[in-house]
Amino acid sequence: MKLKVGQRDPAEDRQRLRQILDAMPPTARIRLDANRAWSLEQAAAVCAGLDPERIEYVEEPLRPGRSYSGWHERIPIPFAWDETLREQSQPDLDTPGLRAVVLKPMLTGLYRTQALVRQAQVRGIRPVLSGAYESNLSLDLYAQLAALWSLEGPQGLDTLRPFSAVLLQPPRFLHRNRPLPVLSRDQLEHLGRLW
Repeated sequence: MKLKVGQRDPAEDRQRLRQILDAMPPTARIRLDANRAWSLEQAAAVCAGLDPERIEYVEEPLRPGRSYSGWHERIPIPFAWDETLREQSQPDLDTPGLRAVVLKPMLTGLYRTQALVRQAQVRGIRPVLSGAYESNLSLDLYAQLAALWSLEGPQGLDTLRPFSAVLLQPPRFLHRNRPLPVLSRDQLEHLGRLW
């Protein structure tokens, strides 16, 4: 499960996280996404007292430009990078506390995504493929790439949820609980003429 944090006061986020973790089975783990909302002090306040075994990582916890150099000394929960990977031409994947890299091939580029996957795997960092609210066609490709590149664990490919239809074919590699109507080529061309 992935949970968005960072939109509330740190004390409220911590209390909410404790309630969610208490309601979940003890073996369940969650991923947090702070969307670059915190300072290092705020991140430490939110994570204080939380069981690091229950939280896989906090994605993009710190505001842009903040240093992660003291993270691993103050916070036992690791972090992940997403936007940081696209902003830095050579992100330091050896930064202590970095557990995962969240890669959006549509935004990062396929070649660079593959290079970052390889670099992360060599360092024991988990690569996670994620969609940027893309169609089923892209998400199916990412599911195939995850298998091809032997990526372990859940990937971020559930961004199809807000869509009311899929394009050209049903999702082939994604596990969907609710079938969505398929827009045919003719329907897509009709939509294109409306714009």
